Amino acid sequence: MSVPRGDPWAPQSESDSSDDDPWAVRDGERGRSRSRSPRRSLASPPRAEASGSMVVQQPIRTACGPQPLRRPTFESGTEWWAPTVWDAYVGERAKRPQPGPTEFRHESFCSGSIMENFGARAMKLQGWRTISAADIKQHARLFCVRNFTGTVEHMFTDFRAQIYDDGERVCDVCTAEAKQCTFRFQRPHLAVGGLPCQPFTRMRYQRGVGSDERGAEQHSKYATVFGLFAEYLTERTPRTVIIEEVVDFDRRERGAPAELGTPLERLMGMLASHGYFSQALHLDSKTWIDVARPRLFIIAIDQACGGAEAVRWVSEQVQSAVRYREVNPPLLVWSVLPTDTNHTRRREAVGEQATDRAASGPLAKWKAKSALMRDKYEIPTGSQPWSGGGAALRGVPENQRCRDVLDVAWACRLAKSSRFATRQELAQNFWADASQRVSRAPWGTGLRCLTQNSLVYSFERDTILSGFDHMRLQGAPISCSPVAPPPGSVNDVKDVNLRSLAGEAFSCPVVTCVAYAMWLNPAGVWWTPQP
Repeated sequence: MSVPRGDPWAPQSESDSSDDDPWAVRDGERGRSRSRSPRRSLASPPRAEASGSMVVQQPIRTACGPQPLRRPTFESGTEWWAPTVWDAYVGERAKRPQPGPTEFRHESFCSGSIMENFGARAMKLQGWRTISAADIKQHARLFCVRNFTGTVEHMFTDFRAQIYDDGERVCDVCTAEAKQCTFRFQRPHLAVGGLPCQPFTRMRYQRGVGSDERGAEQHSKYATVFGLFAEYLTERTPRTVIIEEVVDFDRRERGAPAELGTPLERLMGMLASHGYFSQALHLDSKTWIDVARPRLFIIAIDQACGGAEAVRWVSEQVQSAVRYREVNPPLLVWSVLPTDTNHTRRREAVGEQATDRAASGPLAKWKAKSALMRDKYEIPTGSQPWSGGGAALRGVPENQRCRDVLDVAWACRLAKSSRFATRQELAQNFWADASQRVSRAPWGTGLRCLTQNSLVYSFERDTILSGFDHMRLQGAPISCSPVAPPPGSVNDVKDVNLRSLAGEAFSCPVVTCVAYAMWLNPAGVWWTPQP
């Protein structure tokens, strides 16, 4: 195997448009149709090219064997998925003649909790810098600034402020340091974002909400996906992109003409018009842990940085890592959650902080739905097989609706079980989401997808999970700092903030698998395999 000497992704200049960077887009090319270097085959060695009076010297390649690869020691309490991801990629890491780049510029938009930064930290990705991030929610920005001090260099208050400098944009990092924001354009090596999913969710598709009945394009956040994101690609020109969306993003909108295609097809067309080759991967956190979270991950790579060949290589590595993990069953939820006194108290406090949004009174809708479910399973009206059977109900809010969900869930469990099963056996790995309507039957073995408002109850441990538990299930380390709301903030319930973050977060092992493959990507960047 031959490898290049030097680091073609090393920092060149503040604008990252140095003559020494063969993959750079010149300043005059941003914002319009860009002329690029000709595509190179993975097997073609880089050569010197003339560009007018300028000579672009491609990295010199020389024969070199791989250096010995030492598996890092993963500390107790770190990300529970990290050793498996490392082992899944160890073959590709062994091919690397050097540990990694001296600088890897990462940018996060619609950032949430920036889960890929936890992944980069766990995998010890050399040179990883988050040059900027943006999120409209204050508690999300506070969480990121607190957990990624020194890694996130600029944190903006919204996506548009991240793209354009109108002279009034606010950077939380620079504000905290009492200095003027000096953010300047640097072309990212990797951009990661969770674009808004609300216009494309299954619930909106099935029943519509207000103006959404006329189509997803009527939703207020539709313009972020197909408008602002296109502006971001034009202005920021990242080399590689990772986007997460709900699986219904690949569903044709209700009443839309067939030629319009699905939102996914339109997004991939938009990426192609900006010079990217893209592919969508269906990935689920249930590969790693017994919590369902099916998602679409769209990976896109600039044609000048490998394009189709690079995307295929990354896709193969991700799917190989998934197959490596699927040899064993997913981890059980309680195998990764802390059980010490502090976290037990945190769970018990959830009920005091949670609010019940359901209507009360004799004509409440949930009571009618509950009556139908009880009739279906022949459960006597008013019976409390779980809440009235000695359960402690730690952390369960003091309201009738939530407890009714648990009682109906347990009655259904009893109705479908063997008469010889004990209460302890039936409760094992049995869960219910007390925040959902009883008509949706939000219970079963194994956790369903976490949402921003989930109140997940474990029958096995007789407790509600806290917001910190939700973050832990998404892959955050035990050492992650819970959000601390500013004094006088209206939204000052820490657990609510954490559950909101977890409901919107990427599954950390999934996004790390994809980002790690991008970091290892050999297409004209690190090394070129020989035929």
